Amino acid sequence: MKRFRLVLLVGVLGLVATTADARTIQITSGVFTAVGIVGGASGTFAGDGFSFTGGGLGGGGVNPVCFPCRPGESASLRTTYSGSDLIGSGIVDGVPTEFGSPDSGRVGMLFEFTGSVVAPPESSADVTLDAPFAFTARVSAPFNHDLVGAGTAHAVFRPITGGPFFLWQLRETAFEFAPVPEPGTLGLVGGGAAAGIARAIRRRFR
Repeated sequence: MKRFRLVLLVGVLGLVATTADARTIQITSGVFTAVGIVGGASGTFAGDGFSFTGGGLGGGGVNPVCFPCRPGESASLRTTYSGSDLIGSGIVDGVPTEFGSPDSGRVGMLFEFTGSVVAPPESSADVTLDAPFAFTARVSAPFNHDLVGAGTAHAVFRPITGGPFFLWQLRETAFEFAPVPEPGTLGLVGGGAAAGIARAIRRRFR
């Protein structure tokens, strides 16, 4: 019976350790720029123990909601890249890491920027508008971390001329990350829950 209890305890502690390894990282600096729907994307961003420098290949990751759009219409800033369409390098938990397709031996990452902005009034020149954005990402095995962030998107609208009426093209969007508060309260709650489980296990097997 004691041996069974020991095996069970080791299994529970192993599960807790595995869960603790996966964490949520807040991205607090950097700029990532997506160009149109065919121009690709590139940039760098970083957070606690994490950094990425690289780009997205092609333009499949950019939502072409404003290609074109009319003045006053809502333009989505949604941009997403993953797998072999997202190539780069960086650091994860202090480990130099190559990002890309897991099939090629690299660490996979899927990320998404979300936000929207209203297309500006008619103009003969490019117009840049600012809007808030949210960022989420998932870094695959062996790390299995989630990334979160937020900041200001700088959206560049370019006029499309020569048609029967005025249209805009969302030419490029630069996502500039900003520091965000650490979720200290959630960390304290999680730590207290883990400590409570450990105490309960010790009492149960005395």
